[in-house]
Amino acid sequence: MSISHNVDQRNVFATSIITAVDGGAGAGKCVLKAGTSVVATIPLNKPSFGAPAAGIITLVVSPVPEDDDAVGNASVVDSMEFQDSTGKVVFTGANITAVGGGGDLELSKNPIAAGDIVQLTSFSYQASP
Repeated sequence: MSISHNVDQRNVFATSIITAVDGGAGAGKCVLKAGTSVVATIPLNKPSFGAPAAGIITLVVSPVPEDDDAVGNASVVDSMEFQDSTGKVVFTGANITAVGGGGDLELSKNPIAAGDIVQLTSFSYQASP
């Protein structure tokens, strides 16, 4: 037996993600990691995501969130953390692929080297159906 949620409930879940990422005085952030090492920290806009539609929220990318001087370490990014402004982790993902690879997050360049500019040009979160 599988459990499913109606669209109204999924929108409530998605809204709680927005509220959590935007928590704290400053903007939330997306932290890209290779193992436990931080590769890039990207400050997000506030609000970080637009309003939910059908349980899906889309990252606000105007202006484009970026880390313009990534730590980098020439290791392949294998996970991400979306955090609030205090560093509290809201959600994580480990399916990182190249553009078109279908990952939770698709990167145009991986590994990321020190000094690279890393931008989030699109990202969506889907609450469990």
